[in-house]
Amino acid sequence: MATIPNIAQTILNENGYQLVEFPRLTLALLEAKINDAIDYINAETGLSISSLSGTAESKTLTYTPPQNVAIKQLVNLMLRAYKEKGTQINVTNINVTYLQSDPDYKLSMQLLNKIIQRLKSPPIYVSNDPIPT
Repeated sequence: MATIPNIAQTILNENGYQLVEFPRLTLALLEAKINDAIDYINAETGLSISSLSGTAESKTLTYTPPQNVAIKQLVNLMLRAYKEKGTQINVTNINVTYLQSDPDYKLSMQLLNKIIQRLKSPPIYVSNDPIPT
């Protein structure tokens, strides 16, 4: 197990975001979203990844490498959805496909889906050799 202190700020930094880009979002709210992501991954995989620990706005994530990837990918998608939801307008005869055709969105979804499947059924090791599945 490893830890990442200040996980909310770390995720913002890794994605090139600044907190001011997200109206009404605070580090404490982002930490709540990270815990939601952890709960979702736990529900999908049957794992028991611990919720964040520590003081609000500087909480720590304890993880294994595959869990880290799943959590960060899901939180990245959540941040993008939060940031890009914008104001709603009605315009007739316009079809919006921006998010679905965005290559970063597609890659993030592929990574998230694969890692969720991997976390659901990790490989079995005998004498440090994986058994083919």
